[in-house]
Amino acid sequence: MGTVNKLLAMEVFINVVDQGRFVRTAEQMGLPKTTVTILIKELEQMLGVQLLNRTTRQVSVTPDGAAFYDRSMQILADMQEAEDAMSRARHMPGGLLRIDVPALLAGELIPHLPGFFSRYPDILLDIGSSGQRADGLEAGADCAIQCGELADKSLVARRVGSLGFGLYASPAYLDQTGRPQHPDDLARHRGIGAFSGKRANTAQLTLRRCAEQVQAEVPIHLAVNDADAGIEAAIAGLGLLRTTRFAGEREVAAGRLEPLLPDWSLDGVALHVVFARNRQLSAKVGVFVDWLAELSASGLAFQRDCLAG
Repeated sequence: MGTVNKLLAMEVFINVVDQGRFVRTAEQMGLPKTTVTILIKELEQMLGVQLLNRTTRQVSVTPDGAAFYDRSMQILADMQEAEDAMSRARHMPGGLLRIDVPALLAGELIPHLPGFFSRYPDILLDIGSSGQRADGLEAGADCAIQCGELADKSLVARRVGSLGFGLYASPAYLDQTGRPQHPDDLARHRGIGAFSGKRANTAQLTLRRCAEQVQAEVPIHLAVNDADAGIEAAIAGLGLLRTTRFAGEREVAAGRLEPLLPDWSLDGVALHVVFARNRQLSAKVGVFVDWLAELSASGLAFQRDCLAG
């Protein structure tokens, strides 16, 4: 069996495992059913093991087949990355790019994607959110955007900018409680916080104005684990909310929230794109990371003034 036939046989084998039937594989790949059958038999003969259990209705994978399936997926992925590298040299990377994005950031990123697609029309994007820092990569994502400091040192990372935050509350809440004039006033307000596992009773905030820096505490009366839920709680008048500038200013423009302490700034959160160390940086990941860095540096998104060198 030649090299080209081996690769085709691997692709056919993967498809048969995924589809569970030879007929569906033949239809999907545009091959005669006899070709599919012959390629699988030749693959088993070459390897000297049975890869599939065949019945009249369905096909299932053997333990040896399951191990070969994983290796075949990796080999074909490596081949795709090699093709992507050649494509990058021609300045037109393409194919499917899977990105894991924190839910907090997805709404800020998506409005800028038309610019990305206009530059790279041959790239297809799948954007998901695992909710955990490395789970997205383990689930098959090509790269993941991470907020905050890097916890997993086994991952390769590139810093692309900083995520800016602000303080917001509803007009109705502020009419009732008064508008804070100084960070020290925040301690007398109700806060809406976020939790992931452990809940904090107060939010510790660092606010800056020129050379002045103040450490403030906000009592947390309501904690949520979803960014959209926090926005809705603030709109409902349940307290002060620290959220991204993008999300907050969108609600300010709609008249549902007001910005607080506009002369003061909150510290931003570092943004990194991370990917597994044992995987070669593909062309599509490379251009996406470059595009994110450009977007951040231009001030169109994230936070321009907190970029690292």
